[in-house]
Amino acid sequence: MAFGLNEVVLIVAFLGVILAYKYVKDSKSKKQVMAGGAAVGIFVLLLGGAFGYPPVLSAGGPAAGGPIAGSLWDGAIDEADADTDTDRTETELESPDQHAILWIMADAQMDGLGDLGLEVDMYNLNVGKTTDIWKGEASTVKVGTVIVSGIPTPVANYTTDRSRFAMTYAEGTTFTAGDVIQVHDKAIFSATSLAAESVLTTFLIDPAVADDLPAGGSFQIVLSIGGIVFTMTLQES
Repeated sequence: MAFGLNEVVLIVAFLGVILAYKYVKDSKSKKQVMAGGAAVGIFVLLLGGAFGYPPVLSAGGPAAGGPIAGSLWDGAIDEADADTDTDRTETELESPDQHAILWIMADAQMDGLGDLGLEVDMYNLNVGKTTDIWKGEASTVKVGTVIVSGIPTPVANYTTDRSRFAMTYAEGTTFTAGDVIQVHDKAIFSATSLAAESVLTTFLIDPAVADDLPAGGSFQIVLSIGGIVFTMTLQES
């Protein structure tokens, strides 16, 4: 095992304490050497850390920029929110774990499908000060396809320059204590310790593609928000 500077200083300090206790005869000198060695060792442990352990007096909050990790967040689709919807008439079903939603609609409704909205409430499980700001990432995992003239074609519209899908991330309406900032086709959302933030995702759908979905067929749009996978499924009845 390779030792860093903190480990070397800590070992030397405590060796000094042991050697002083055993070999220094003068009582006053012994106390001074032992006290100095102990003080150096404690200083390293408090402010520097050693042997893979963090310093005792570390802030305890997020590192610069905040963590992005699914294990630190929980999330649920907010089915009751008006933004979780399509622009058509459909039957809406949510999974028990609130990580998936199914919209079932008739052919005439699917043929005119224009947009999908999904509001997800993200719960910050990180423990820290109330002023600590923790961040998570939202991104698109999958955009489903429909066979159009024999070619699998994405159901989502593209931006004008076709650099990405025409979708937006924004702050939802249920929890608004944090922030949601979109960068290209991803977003960063934030919340303070043990707080919550709502993330609203909107996709523009190409109705000419949706129109070619056969009866009984379906497609999915899958998102990753805070490391948790959320799935929107659309099925033609």
